[in-house]
Amino acid sequence: MKKTLLKTTALLAAMLLSASLASGKPKKSGKKSAKDSGEAAAALKTATEDFIRVEAGTFMMGICEERSWYGDKDAVHSVTLTRSFYICDHEVTNAEYKAVMGKTYRLSKGDNLPVTWVTWDNAIDYCNTLSEMQGLTPCYTKEKGNVTCDFSANGYRLPTDAEWEYAARAGDNSTEIRVWSGIHEELEWDYDRSALDNAVGEYAWFEYNSGNKLHPGKEKKPNAWGLYDMIGNVHEWCWDWYASSSNEPATDPTGPAVGSGTRGRGPTRITRGGAGWDCGPGGSTVATRDCDEPAKRHPWRGFRVVRTADD
Repeated sequence: MKKTLLKTTALLAAMLLSASLASGKPKKSGKKSAKDSGEAAAALKTATEDFIRVEAGTFMMGICEERSWYGDKDAVHSVTLTRSFYICDHEVTNAEYKAVMGKTYRLSKGDNLPVTWVTWDNAIDYCNTLSEMQGLTPCYTKEKGNVTCDFSANGYRLPTDAEWEYAARAGDNSTEIRVWSGIHEELEWDYDRSALDNAVGEYAWFEYNSGNKLHPGKEKKPNAWGLYDMIGNVHEWCWDWYASSSNEPATDPTGPAVGSGTRGRGPTRITRGGAGWDCGPGGSTVATRDCDEPAKRHPWRGFRVVRTADD
């Protein structure tokens, strides 16, 4: 009986193997194809090489209350950044995220589109993983749900709130007028909104020109430092916990050590930029600050990365 059962099992296995070979279908190896490998290599190249060096310096952050439009603004104050840094000239794309993390999100489609539906924690994990892949020292340490950052490490990280605005301003220290990443306002724009929309539209995808959808990076003009989509397209996660700032001068600010509840929500992290399909020009200035809980996902939330310069 036992021998008969073994013979029957072997016969069935042989029949199944024969049918599989006869079908001509390739067996799944689980290995990436040459095309997939090539696409991943190309994505890693843009993820690690398309960076602009930003020199340390002092700038005026925020905008005076009389010229604010809407959204949360920083109080006007002087900020000194003592560390030069490199900032990616574009927002992290779906292709780049997939090449590093092995997957993207079901609702985040299009290789060249900015990755969205990512939480702040997802962005942190991406930074550490990319750092390890490149043989760099990761900036972030996670312990019992708490994340700390070593800003002296040479790995990838999110920009601080101040670093983001410094890069977005690209040398424009105006605080008495509204500034977009690439242009600053002319007073008559308060009365000629179409002229404002056209001017900002040279640099940004926003509510009135985006067709209510995301767009690939680098389709608009860069700012004076060569950075694309610092305004418009997606809001970008920053490192800092959200808090109202004072008008006192600051050096290398990184936000409060612990977040507090904001607008009836739990602790929130700062986001910058502007959503391409639900914000007009007023919601996309370099001084406009928004925030969200770090575990939240949204179709308009993405990020870009920076690295502290070695010297």
